[in-house]
Amino acid sequence: MIGWWRSATSVATPSISNRIAWRRCTCCLTESRATLVCGVRLVISDDHAGLVKAIDEQFLGAAWQRCRVHLTRNAQDLVPRSARSMVASAIRMVIEQPDGMSAREQLDRVIDSLRPRFPAVADLLTGAEAGL
Repeated sequence: MIGWWRSATSVATPSISNRIAWRRCTCCLTESRATLVCGVRLVISDDHAGLVKAIDEQFLGAAWQRCRVHLTRNAQDLVPRSARSMVASAIRMVIEQPDGMSAREQLDRVIDSLRPRFPAVADLLTGAEAGL
């Protein structure tokens, strides 16, 4: 039997998108003997360009995934309050698919259905596809 363990580390940081600042933050995680962050296989974060670049540099070989909560909030910010629940439900339908192929197909359907009324959300989801 293979033993598996999973650990989550959360870091509160100021709202920054500068790659150098994020690199310092991620560097502290990888070099700290107190946290012993090693063997990272997946990092889930918001889509700050500097953060994603720093993760790529500091956690070599780790996959990156866009935080689904932040994606949903970003999408909801682009629509009127009355449509926020519908947009969140549409994104949830994509996330809840059992496999990657089904999720991509559902994402395409969601994008096509949202584009006429909410083109900004459709563009956001199109750009986010690789990180989902």
